[in-house]
Amino acid sequence: MRKSILSVVVAVFCVSTLAWAGTKSFSGKVSGYSVSIWSGKELFMFKLDSSVSEGCNTTGRYAINSDSMQYKSIKAAVMSAYHGGSDVLVKANDVCTVISNSYDVYGVRIGDMPF
Repeated sequence: MRKSILSVVVAVFCVSTLAWAGTKSFSGKVSGYSVSIWSGKELFMFKLDSSVSEGCNTTGRYAINSDSMQYKSIKAAVMSAYHGGSDVLVKANDVCTVISNSYDVYGVRIGDMPF
């Protein structure tokens, strides 16, 4: 059942036309996530078990807000991966514009799926 749910989430989140230039990749298991309101927008942040602090990302977290087209898909994929114990690959830019201490996330991959 979990694999079916994860497969649906991954299928919904296929984003093949995004340009990934200038992004970094990070992988690991999701160790936690949070949902809150920040500057009048819903904010979703998560952390990997392998997260490290670097650059503006002083917390080792990744963030996206409800202004992003991928917001709902990334949120669903990360939450599914957390509860299913799956490894994820995160695509993030090394800027912190969503929140000043967490990298902006642009994509998440679960399983054997190319970006």
